[in-house]
Amino acid sequence: MAVGMSKPDNVAKAVKFIEEASSNGANIVSLPVSNLISNQIVMKRIVVVLVTVVVMVVVIVVVEVVVAAAATPATAAVVVVVVVVVVVTVVVVVVVVVVVTVEFFSSWQQAEPIPGPTTDALSQAAVSNSVYIVGGSIHERYRDKSFNTCAVFCPLGELIAKHRKVHLFDIDIPGQITFKESQNFAPGDQLTVFQTPYCRVGVGICYDIRFPEMSRIYAEQGCELLVFPAEFSIATGSKHWELLQRVRAVDNQVFVASASPARNSKGDYIVWGHSCVVDPWGDIIAKADEKESIVYADVDLSRLEEVRQVLPLDHHKRYDLHLPTQPSVSSSLRQHQ
Repeated sequence: MAVGMSKPDNVAKAVKFIEEASSNGANIVSLPVSNLISNQIVMKRIVVVLVTVVVMVVVIVVVEVVVAAAATPATAAVVVVVVVVVVVTVVVVVVVVVVVTVEFFSSWQQAEPIPGPTTDALSQAAVSNSVYIVGGSIHERYRDKSFNTCAVFCPLGELIAKHRKVHLFDIDIPGQITFKESQNFAPGDQLTVFQTPYCRVGVGICYDIRFPEMSRIYAEQGCELLVFPAEFSIATGSKHWELLQRVRAVDNQVFVASASPARNSKGDYIVWGHSCVVDPWGDIIAKADEKESIVYADVDLSRLEEVRQVLPLDHHKRYDLHLPTQPSVSSSLRQHQ
């Protein structure tokens, strides 16, 4: 789905998509991440532009003052007063605009607790449509910290899992994008697994998919499906989006599903899109383009078993050389009917 600037509109749209997916037989619905990256970039650029304008205005005014004072010394004092008034007025206007801009973007991506308005809406949608919902991600406030968090609900509306993004996206691609997620969010300290009547699911958010150890641990925990709400840019998505999903699926012999926002070519952070689902053999079994749509796929566990019988990787592993790790895993193992 396309993610816009209005959080209430995004939530309402998500609920409609959940209803549509459920009416077409979906049992587990994954939403995309909210575009926290793109909106933080926009906010920073607007502030930079406004500050630049202020500096330019001040410089121009100072030059005019100097010129006027040199030409007519008798009126220099009057010119100075007028210039000061103009400069102060410009500064006040720009400060007001900056404050309003910051408040606008802050209200859009305002951190909220869980439970909160967004998760309450998702909980109700899970009940109304009798589906499991992997709720993309929201900006979660917990005590004095902020997290990029994915909330998972069962058909009873219960919050059965909560994944806080573990790996934060701090990158600098010269000429393309600079972003430091760690300036705004704290990292999560647990991996997240939940159980359904259909399969066992491991959850990651966006950048988490780049770390193979995480997916490997999920497979060792018995996960058959890995879900990654994500927001790759065109720069990285065009090269790595399908590659990463297929590699995680093949290495771990699991299904991998990644839900991306639809592309907005007018934004500062242009999302790659192309939500898709990959089977344990590495085949892409369902795929969207960059436009807004719903992707449907069957998680056929018989296919998973078939692949594991053809290539019995678990039986061939040399655990005497590479021992499995036991990290902190937040699990919801009770099946919810």
